[in-house]
Formats: sequence, C-alpha cells, structure tokens
Amino acid sequence: MDRAYDWSPHVGKYSLNSKDWGRLRAENPIEQAVDVSSSAGSLNLEQRKLYDIVVDQYTQELSGSALPPQLLLNVDGVAGSGKTYTLLKICAQLQDLAIRAGKQNPVFRAAPTGIAAYNITGKTLHSLLRLPVRTQQADISASTLQALQLLFENCRFLIIDEKSMIDLKTLSLIDDRLRAILPHNAHYPFGGINVLLCGDFFQLLPVGGRALYSSVCAGPETIKGQQLYRKFDRTVRLVQVMRQQGEDNVSIRFRAALSELQEGKLLKESWELFCTRVANQLSPDEVSTFNNALRLYFTKEEVYNRNIQCLTGQNMPVKVLTAVNRGRDAEKATEDEADNLPNKIYVCIGARIMLSFNL
Repeated sequence: MDRAYDWSPHVGKYSLNSKDWGRLRAENPIEQAVDVSSSAGSLNLEQRKLYDIVVDQYTQELSGSALPPQLLLNVDGVAGSGKTYTLLKICAQLQDLAIRAGKQNPVFRAAPTGIAAYNITGKTLHSLLRLPVRTQQADISASTLQALQLLFENCRFLIIDEKSMIDLKTLSLIDDRLRAILPHNAHYPFGGINVLLCGDFFQLLPVGGRALYSSVCAGPETIKGQQLYRKFDRTVRLVQVMRQQGEDNVSIRFRAALSELQEGKLLKESWELFCTRVANQLSPDEVSTFNNALRLYFTKEEVYNRNIQCLTGQNMPVKVLTAVNRGRDAEKATEDEADNLPNKIYVCIGARIMLSFNL
C-alpha cells in the first residue's frame, strides 16, 4: 500500500530538526520483547537442541553465583528450517525466566539490514550499537555511550541474524562497541555477552568486505575479526526443511534438487527436473511474466548488455548522463569507498533505474 501511494505531495511539507528527531526516538523506543509462546513442544529435535543450549545457559546464569563460560554459538540454518521461529521461541522463554527473576529482557536481536531485523523483531546492527557507516572512525560521544550502557544493563544475549552478510571488519566493530559498553568485562570477547551468529553462508555475501569464514585477511581490523570468529567454538545446524513439507513426488524431488544445487552436486534427475522449466519449454504468456523479475548475473558486462537490451526495447531516444558523486565528504572518499560507482548512466523514457548506493 505504501509503495503504491503517491507520496510526492508530502515532500517538503514537514520539517524536523535534529533535537526533535532525537526526542521522538527517545520517546518511542523499539521494543525488543517478543509476543510469542515460549513453549518448546512444537519444535523438532534440531530446533529443540538449539533451544535447550541457550535456555540452559541463562538458567545457569540466574541460579549460580558465578557465570558459566561465555556462549559463542554458530547457528547454521538452511532456508525454511524454522530458524527464526526457533529463535523467537528462545527469546520468549528468556523473557519469561528474566521476569520470574525480577529482571528486564536479557536478549537483543539485530541484523545487518532493516528487512532482516524486522523479520526477527529486532534492530539493525548499526542502529542498535551506533556503528559507523563506511568510515574508519568508530568513536562515539560520551552521552551516546552512556545511553548504550543503560540500554545494555540487563542484556546477556545478542542474536545476530543473516551472518553471511556480515564481514570481518563489522564483527570487529561489534566487539569494540560491546567492550566499550561493558567495561567491567572488556577483557572478554564482545564484553562477555553471549552471542549467537545465525544464518546460512550459502546466502548473500557481505558487500565490500570479507566473509566471516575468509582465510585471507588484510589489515588489523579484518585480522581481529577473523580471530573473533574463530572463538565461536560450537555450532548447531538446522537442516530439516519445514517450509516445504509436501510429500508428493514433485515436492520431494524439488527439495532434493535444491540441496544438490547448493552443494554443487547436481544429479542427472535433478538437472532434467530443472530443464522442464527453461524458457523454451514454457508458453509465451508464461515467459512474459518474467520480464520484470530481478535478474542475477556473474559479471558487470552481462549487466551492461542486459541494460542495453532493455533500453533498445523501449524504442526511445537514449540519454547518456555523466555520474558525479557530490555527497558529503565525497572528495575524501577512498577508491574502496567509491567502488562500483559508474561514470555514465544510460536512461530513456520508460526505463527503470536501480540505485546501487543510498543517495
């Protein structure tokens, strides 16, 4: 509904200065509590194992005089394995345990993007921890640090989703920030907080950085991030797909084909299954439904050729625009920070444009 609505009449109609915006944010905090059942009865064996590990960790912390060893846990979950469902169940149980002990919510959830954060009822990593955006400087003001320290006063767990999109440098920045927020535990990784790194490394890679499992590092921050990632010494894997539970022959074959494709071990039967869906075996009407689909290419040259093809298909004059970066501190940007910025943009009436950077 929002995307279909014409917002142009509202542009410039309202104004907020930084003080007003800060006040509104303080008055309307994003609630990290979840409103789901904490019962584990509906979890399968894989999900229940993850549930028990995390809940037992917090139960020991509440009951013992000394904290148990810090939990640094890798959670690998293929698409459709119920990872988010299980994590929210865990969070609900941790909330219940905290309330019984007279404490506040002990768990925060975060992700590298807004959509991923929304899916787990959390916040983005940059918003939650005030991480710097595309800069080397990670310092924050004393007032912001005090606000974060107050926010994390009762936090014992940080759940980070979509780990495939997090690079080694970002992991290092998360560690730096948590050690600053929790100075009494600054000698522990992540300030002593239990951290769950969740996601599927077969999904999207980090933009402009090295993946957490990368063995090639350059620079102190990425080397530090690599050492931090190696401290995650326990892993729970969720491999049972719950989203596609049909037992008909096509569903079973399709699930098997997807698994083989992910591992690069495609069998002849699966290849023949995919061949039934290639364009030259579909009707023209069905092929036309893919005209506006998102397309993925291996090289920029393929992207360029596709764009030229679409522009030509518009049968309209093409205008060549010179792209100039006049953003804040643009003249100070390094080559790495300005990567992939095209120096020419080809447009015509009716063309669709996708921005590769936030203006």
